[in-house]
Amino acid sequence: MFRKRSRLLAGALCVMLAAMLVVPAAAHGCHGGRGRHGGYRQNVQTAVTVCPYEDCAEAGRHTHDSVTYCGYGHGSGVCDGTCLALCPYEDCAEAGRHTHDGVGYCGANHDCGYCDNSCTVKASHRHGCGRWA
Repeated sequence: MFRKRSRLLAGALCVMLAAMLVVPAAAHGCHGGRGRHGGYRQNVQTAVTVCPYEDCAEAGRHTHDSVTYCGYGHGSGVCDGTCLALCPYEDCAEAGRHTHDGVGYCGANHDCGYCDNSCTVKASHRHGCGRWA
């Protein structure tokens, strides 16, 4: 009787161990070749660069062929996300960064035609594309 119970217990343990090994193996990419080594990779854009299209008149972030670009002339060639359009409203009295209908604008006078976040820096300098006086 003791041997029968031991064999039954050993068999049940083997089944449990086998089941515990199947779950992690299924979670690590054994999906018919679509996993880590098989394909169906999703390309992710890690940086937004300045728009290379010379005839493009888009300001700010926009896309061409599903690639996001920035229409402002960042000196580094990469948009850091701090740029804003200058406020187009002539009757606006706001001097710094502000919003109209949920869209961000800057009311400072920047030489380069967009806000490069230099107006928020606590230092004595001329507004415009990070050029220091």
